[in-house]
Amino acid sequence: MTNKSHQKPEISISTSSEDETQEKAKVLGEYIRKGDLILLSGDLGAGKTRFIQGLTMGINSSQIARSPTFVLITEYSGNITLFHCDLYRIDKPEEVIDLELEELLDTGALAVEWPENGGNYMPNPDLIIYTIINGKNSRQLNYFSYSERGKNLIKYIKKNI
Repeated sequence: MTNKSHQKPEISISTSSEDETQEKAKVLGEYIRKGDLILLSGDLGAGKTRFIQGLTMGINSSQIARSPTFVLITEYSGNITLFHCDLYRIDKPEEVIDLELEELLDTGALAVEWPENGGNYMPNPDLIIYTIINGKNSRQLNYFSYSERGKNLIKYIKKNI
């Protein structure tokens, strides 16, 4: 996984509550499409799952996203299919191979928490979002694009947030 965390983000958004984090993610969820790969990095408790909940709101899923820590991948249906993968508990990066993440992109969008645990076995992302804890409820969402599609996602976010 490419690391731009020490570079200036293309967009940086502050939130002051879990609801606000979800609302910012909902905007992105309204625009994602099949084949989009979004990676979410950040410390434990930084709001990655809350962000996924916002994405599911954006695709108009009737399901509320939960951390898939024990099942690794959860599928949410809405305007599109969103796959939510959490790599927190994998033991070795090679385990990502068996998840066949690239194949999921043929039928939906994919959001991955803890992608750094997948090392070099992770597919190339369109967008990486680093979530940073600024205080008890405040978060900083730093967005970096890694593809032409990622740049389009960033443009959409800038225009709609």
